[in-house]
Amino acid sequence: MRRFLRELISTGLYLFLREDREGELRVLTYHRVNRTSPRDRLSVHTDSFRKQMLYLARKGYHTLTMEELSEILREKRPIPRRSILITFDDGY
Repeated sequence: MRRFLRELISTGLYLFLREDREGELRVLTYHRVNRTSPRDRLSVHTDSFRKQMLYLARKGYHTLTMEELSEILREKRPIPRRSILITFDDGY
């Protein structure tokens, strides 16, 4: 549980605890998700990542792809409530 809380905070999911606003897009940025380097502070263990994604799904969040976001912005449509974008830096 302690490890899960640490990873929850380190990935910024704590921001989801605040109130959701209309037209707001939340972006989760991960460095790497793996199961081979549990002590790597830049990595999130695959089990924790799975739990985080299940939590978001249970809370009614849905992911947008970059293509979907681009289309929404191009067409000047409002961003759907409880939308998230998940990114990975450094090509992981």
